[in-house]
Amino acid sequence: MTFTHRLYRLYHFGLRLAAALLPIRTPHVYAGQQALSQWLCEVKKQNLRTLLVVSDPGIVALDLQQPIIAALHQQGVNTVLYSDVEANPGIPC
Repeated sequence: MTFTHRLYRLYHFGLRLAAALLPIRTPHVYAGQQALSQWLCEVKKQNLRTLLVVSDPGIVALDLQQPIIAALHQQGVNTVLYSDVEANPGIPC
């Protein structure tokens, strides 16, 4: 076994160890009629000041993101809108 091979094995062992020890955050999914208010309570609890809102140009053209941005502004949260993403991107073969 060469020195480089052993170094790579040690590196991968370190990555596996770190993955086992570091906490993995699970996403929270808010659904239903009260989803927005529940999410806003979580935003307020975390004392967030600025949020990045990511959307696509079609959603922005229909102005569907505006109620969420308005609710965030009511809570005193600044928003930055990024809409330069491809809607439903395909997977190249």
